[in-house]
Amino acid sequence: MLRVVLCGVGGVGRNIVRLSSERPNLQVVAAYSRDPSLHGRDLGELSAAPATGTAVGDRKEALATKADVLLIATTSFLRDVVAEIHDGISAGLDVICTAEEMAYPWEVDAVTAGSIDERAREAGVTVIGAGANPGYIYEVVGLALTGALWRVDRITTRRVVDLSGFSATVQRRLGIGYSPGDFAAGVRERSVFGHIGFPHTIRTFARRLGVDLEHIEETVEPILADRGITTSAVGVAAGESAGMLQQTIGYVDSRPWFSAEFLGHVEPASAGLTPQDLYEIDGIPNIRAAVTPGFDPQSTTAAALANLLPLLVAAPAGLISVTDLPIPTPWR
Repeated sequence: MLRVVLCGVGGVGRNIVRLSSERPNLQVVAAYSRDPSLHGRDLGELSAAPATGTAVGDRKEALATKADVLLIATTSFLRDVVAEIHDGISAGLDVICTAEEMAYPWEVDAVTAGSIDERAREAGVTVIGAGANPGYIYEVVGLALTGALWRVDRITTRRVVDLSGFSATVQRRLGIGYSPGDFAAGVRERSVFGHIGFPHTIRTFARRLGVDLEHIEETVEPILADRGITTSAVGVAAGESAGMLQQTIGYVDSRPWFSAEFLGHVEPASAGLTPQDLYEIDGIPNIRAAVTPGFDPQSTTAAALANLLPLLVAAPAGLISVTDLPIPTPWR
């Protein structure tokens, strides 16, 4: 039995609760949230699942519960999860965190990453950043595809995602519901930044393939709606952004080496888009792969996290990468 404490009971946390109801060897034993309005509520009630008998509490109470893993699913940025990670380490728990910047924290803040690694080693626990993207879709599936090649010259990916399942907060951060001018201003001011995980994925590939990455360029442009959309968490008027096109390119020898295109939309069919994940790897030989329909971000994130848990608890102590673990599979 693997016992999990949840830090954060938003979409990811609630999906983990639902998934755990189907896994007899996975139990969410405690949860805490920064939102006091959730305290005292049963996790099953919050997750549209059967009652669990476990209610959302405060941090101190939750971390005092006997458990194996702390799962942090709150925000995207390393600086915002450092305290929770250290709390989990102090409680003697392995830690898995969905913050995109935790996928390759050494590049974001080497000092902070080093501190996490040192404390985890001292405590004999393992810390990892994981999720759908970054985490599974490229770091597991994409890297596995390169294992069939003699040589990798260039990688190109295209991901089309239905954004309608995300919360209003996440949709706004991705760039939904803005006029063209406000979208551009949001990109400049870093309140709109699309999906922040691709630079971390590119750095991971470069590390694993032994490539000297020179720099990364990224652009984010709006996809404007030709009519109003009211079915998503953020309402979109005609002429406002209902989606975004993000391009992230990592350069080697002054040439594009890893090019990632991300198309997100709250109503993909209205823009002629079909969710899918495409991989093009040029080398010896050239390979092309497609996942259709594409990996659903909500279900893939929960499944990847849950399937990594037994690998996490068996891993050596310290701060590690998803690529340091075996390929995850469903377990019971």
